[in-house]
Amino acid sequence: MALPYPTTSPHAMSSPQTLLQAMSPAQDLQHAMQSPQPPLRPVPPPMASRDERVMDLVLEAKSLALMRRPKVLALTGWSKSTLANRVDAGDFPAPVPSGPRTVGWVEAEVIAWLEARIRERDARIEKQKAFDQNTQGMRGAHA
Repeated sequence: MALPYPTTSPHAMSSPQTLLQAMSPAQDLQHAMQSPQPPLRPVPPPMASRDERVMDLVLEAKSLALMRRPKVLALTGWSKSTLANRVDAGDFPAPVPSGPRTVGWVEAEVIAWLEARIRERDARIEKQKAFDQNTQGMRGAHA
């Protein structure tokens, strides 16, 4: 009397090739789920330079969320006392109270402040280039 199913299990076949050929997709999935898998180790991120880390912080900071002091210090590169002095002098956005004893800086304001400093720097560089070109031309005319 013949059995209505194969007497050998696909797992008992000799070669991996015949194992793959003999299993249906459902059996293949079940086999994969039952097979012990080695634990995956997380791949450490590549070491980023300070500038790359700061740029990552700047890119993720484009919102109205509040930033706590450590993030502001990381973005500016300042110490706690320099941050406090700049806020007191009005040279940096003031923090917003977020609780009875906590404050935070509006991310969009801090980013806008940083972008303004970058524009000022770029304008200074362009002005210096124009000055250097003018003075170089004047030196050539007197020589």
